[in-house]
Amino acid sequence: IEANLLPCPFCSGQAKLITRGNDYSKKRSAEVECTKCHTKQITGAIRNNTAWCVLTAIKQWNTRNGITEIINN
Repeated sequence: IEANLLPCPFCSGQAKLITRGNDYSKKRSAEVECTKCHTKQITGAIRNNTAWCVLTAIKQWNTRNGITEIINN
């Protein structure tokens, strides 16, 4: 799965995707982390597969509001 990650909404740093576990392990997760401020978005699952974790983590990361958008609302 190709990760098209937007920059961090808080500091505009580059994001990276990390997966833990696999479809055969008891727990699996996908984590998107900013390489600059280390903000994280973690999506874990017991019943869904790794691909679901990755797609969900990417979607949640790319649709979050940044701190300036939160303050202005």
